[in-house]
Amino acid sequence: MGAGHGGGYAPGKSGSSQAIDNHKSAASKFGTSRHGWLGNPGKQSHVQVIKSDSPLDTALELFSILSKGGSTKGLPGDKGRVATFAPDKQGGKGSAFTLRIKSSQNDPVVDIKIVGSDGIKYKIHFERKA
Repeated sequence: MGAGHGGGYAPGKSGSSQAIDNHKSAASKFGTSRHGWLGNPGKQSHVQVIKSDSPLDTALELFSILSKGGSTKGLPGDKGRVATFAPDKQGGKGSAFTLRIKSSQNDPVVDIKIVGSDGIKYKIHFERKA
């Protein structure tokens, strides 16, 4: 099975390099704020917010961009999907993007975790525009 279908990683770039490239691609569509993070600052320091007319569709669109070249699989109970990227070093941890359909606030969330020297970790809540 190929990448994107739960069967393995795409050949080519290192995992963190691919994850960083995907994050940059998403930034061109969704914009960035502090630290180069996607979306706008939320109420907590590790939370960003993207508002749209259709929060779930927007979260799915972002996840589609972020997961390119990763190994994607479903979360238990159909609660979302996770895309993982090969670790840069054997035995290390790889980068991952996780889509959760509903957070504790009942909105979709994408968790961002990019490992490496320029690693980042934060989450994005998708809220309906007022």
